[in-house]
Amino acid sequence: MKNVSEPGVYGVSRYGRSKYGKKSSCPQFAELSEILFLNIKDKKKLSKNQINDVMHLMAHANARNDIFLTSDKKDFIAKGRREKIKEKFNIVIMTPEEAVEFLSNEFSWN
Repeated sequence: MKNVSEPGVYGVSRYGRSKYGKKSSCPQFAELSEILFLNIKDKKKLSKNQINDVMHLMAHANARNDIFLTSDKKDFIAKGRREKIKEKFNIVIMTPEEAVEFLSNEFSWN
């Protein structure tokens, strides 16, 4: 399994474990945070956990991985978030249980 570096955010990310990029990655951060956290109008007020959620999705997208696994249904799946992220960023979000079922069907596991 490959190691995926998350986008660095000053004051949040651990130095040496993140990729600090250009401002060109900011639109992706803004768009994802808008989908995940609709109720927060000022995105500068996101908590560290919320920033981490967005960073994990960005890392997933940048690494071009197939399935993003999460147990956090509230932030990633509820209220059509999964569908919006799939449509806009082509990121497939599944719970671990959904991934097991999908892979079992895909590869005829018993």
